[in-house]
Amino acid sequence: GSTTLLDATYANEGPYAQAFSDAVTSELRKGYYAAVSFVDAQIGRVVEAVDAAVGDDETVVVVTGDHGYQLGEKACWTKHTNFDLGTRVPLIVRASFVSPRRVDVAPPVELVDLYRTFAALAGLGAPDDAGVHGRSLVPAMLAAR
Repeated sequence: GSTTLLDATYANEGPYAQAFSDAVTSELRKGYYAAVSFVDAQIGRVVEAVDAAVGDDETVVVVTGDHGYQLGEKACWTKHTNFDLGTRVPLIVRASFVSPRRVDVAPPVELVDLYRTFAALAGLGAPDDAGVHGRSLVPAMLAAR
């Protein structure tokens, strides 16, 4: 198969051989970043609506999603890689009663940490089940304030 972008045709030779011209690369990246900016604005609208409806004193908003695309790094334009950019996912936890500002948590976190984090934020304590993996992110959120 092949792909035609900006009047040029490129052979589809698999995820590791998708080199596009600089002009096509620039346009593809612009489109991706525009989509990210749009989603970011929509998340802001959701947070504002939640605050208006129920207040933010005891509300936790979590945003996570699928891992991102390689945007031409190592000639890849797919999600089918184990390179660093292809394995990360966005994770935003907004609990204004814990951290009213942006906090970058230094140690690596995993989505498996969310259950214990939610339990701690809800005041439920740590799960008794030893089979529940992960760790609460609340101590790291508090330490970074």
